[in-house]
Amino acid sequence: MMIITVLIYSILVLNMQNLKMSIIQFKNENKLPIIVTAIFFFTFFYVSFFHHLTFTESDGIFYYLSGKELISGNIEYTPIIGAPIGGPLLHATLGNILDDPFVAGKIISLLSCTGVVFTSFFITKNLFSRKVALITQLFFAVNPKIAHLSIMVLNEAAPLFFIFISLYYATKKQKFTTTYVLVGIFLGIAFCFRYQSAFILIAFLVYLLIFERKRIFGLRNFCLTLFPFLATISPLLIFNNLILGKFSTLSTNFYFLDLFKFQTESWRQNMGNIVDEGIFSAFSLDPFLFLKNYFYNLLFHNPDHLFKFSVDVYDTLSIIPLFPILGILPAIGGFLYITKINLNKKQLSILLSTFFITFLLIGLFGTLEYHFMLLVIIPLSVIGITNIHKIPNNVLFLLISCIIFLIFISVLPVYRAFHLFPIWLILPALSSLFFIEAIPAIQVKIKQLRHFRGTDDET
Repeated sequence: MMIITVLIYSILVLNMQNLKMSIIQFKNENKLPIIVTAIFFFTFFYVSFFHHLTFTESDGIFYYLSGKELISGNIEYTPIIGAPIGGPLLHATLGNILDDPFVAGKIISLLSCTGVVFTSFFITKNLFSRKVALITQLFFAVNPKIAHLSIMVLNEAAPLFFIFISLYYATKKQKFTTTYVLVGIFLGIAFCFRYQSAFILIAFLVYLLIFERKRIFGLRNFCLTLFPFLATISPLLIFNNLILGKFSTLSTNFYFLDLFKFQTESWRQNMGNIVDEGIFSAFSLDPFLFLKNYFYNLLFHNPDHLFKFSVDVYDTLSIIPLFPILGILPAIGGFLYITKINLNKKQLSILLSTFFITFLLIGLFGTLEYHFMLLVIIPLSVIGITNIHKIPNNVLFLLISCIIFLIFISVLPVYRAFHLFPIWLILPALSSLFFIEAIPAIQVKIKQLRHFRGTDDET
């Protein structure tokens, strides 16, 4: 051990000058994102530790006590429905070190959210220009839900931070062997806090298998990502299997009973008998009712937390807080910009026909109140598919992540908007792209058209 310590110390001393130069260069190139991050940190440090002085959330207490029991060896009392043991362990360990679980929880939340704000710049920089990345970071820094997470003692911020680190590596244009390994490891760490990170992993693996240029490299990189992920989560899976007799603490049927919008009395009674069973038992109990709730969540309830379609949802992530539904417009504009769509007669006819066919299908099989998002989703999907070769690969991965995440998470209605943060980055990023690059490009085209018309009039 002593020899290893000496070797590490020697390496650090020998490379101290290079490390110092790298830090100076990093600071010089990224002054503004560092300043934005610092302002965010000190602002919410002040709010958190000088104004928000009470334990207003029961989850934080619950995680600490569960972790305390786990550390003491009373493992039969530790499982939490829907949450792995990573959060309780972290909260309890730091709470014991500081002898204050409240302060410990606040430190975890504040540092994690600060990390999210910081990494949001570099993820977006992987996708677009530095200016777009900076505006995206500002959207994160001023977002009320990020601010909320930074001061609350919850289990949401830490896994989000690790997901964002994985997104940084997953969106890099140039990837190496270690890049894929790190994606798997950081998603694995996030999984030990929240199971939702598995959806990001699935999206990345799908992306590798379908869109990797050479199939052999796709399979190799698939394994380089998956196996480190499995290795990282294996202690958690072993623990769950030993204590619960299953690999996950997630009980979907428990949440179905509490959160499904459409229910019948007979369904509730029967669900009570299978509450400890898996999702397939709930589906087989009443497939029609299950699908009715699923598509309601997918097409209305969960997007409602992004853009607020109904008057009774105030928990949204829209970049336009006063008029949340308007937040969808710049995101669509940014998406159309990256697809480089030319609105010629052929494209317009495809879009209009797709729109009217979708409208007809909604009238026949659904309701406009709950399924109107299809009028946006399907035409945009047609544009995306027909112009998929124009979309940069790293942006394509984030788009796939959004689709797959919503497909899986919509089994349940999202009851807190910040549960959608793992995929939220694409919305402010596309919106920033629209404001920074698309609008100036449109203005240039308008000037060119005016110039040509003026020339024609003169001739």
